[in-house]
Amino acid sequence: LGRRRLGLPPCPCPAQSSMSLIDHIVLFKWKPEATSAQIDRAMAALEGMVAKIDAIESLRVGPSITDRHNGWTHALVVRLRASNADEIMEGYSVHPAHLHVVENFLKGNAAKGVSGILADLTAVDISRPEVRSLPAAAAAVAEEAAFPVALAVSAALAGAVIGFVASRAFARQ
Repeated sequence: LGRRRLGLPPCPCPAQSSMSLIDHIVLFKWKPEATSAQIDRAMAALEGMVAKIDAIESLRVGPSITDRHNGWTHALVVRLRASNADEIMEGYSVHPAHLHVVENFLKGNAAKGVSGILADLTAVDISRPEVRSLPAAAAAVAEEAAFPVALAVSAALAGAVIGFVASRAFARQ
């Protein structure tokens, strides 16, 4: 889910070339007693974070589509944006909306009498440079491809013109 697709304003982070993107990837294993309804509620709660945490640029969550998961049946991929990587992870991991999901849907909170359905999780955070959007990247590729094509066409036209002029010159003789 992207902020734009949900009708939310873009990330309020300042637009500058030093922006950082972090892909936060989490894999989940559920307790054997976890029901599909509980897992569905947890997935919906995770999706709900996109409307509550400004640093989230996009979020995808769901079950594995293959049987290669080795028990890690569901995944969360969150793209976070801020002026630096530390700001992103600190703002996300301690955000009240994130803590609410962790305590009420995943790990549980014994003090509140909430039992969790999560058996285990593993997370990986990948820092990456800003990437161009697909339309901008396609335009750049088209520009780069157009120049050699224009040169080839120009050369072909020049050859045709020279050939035509030369044939007219020989025809007059």
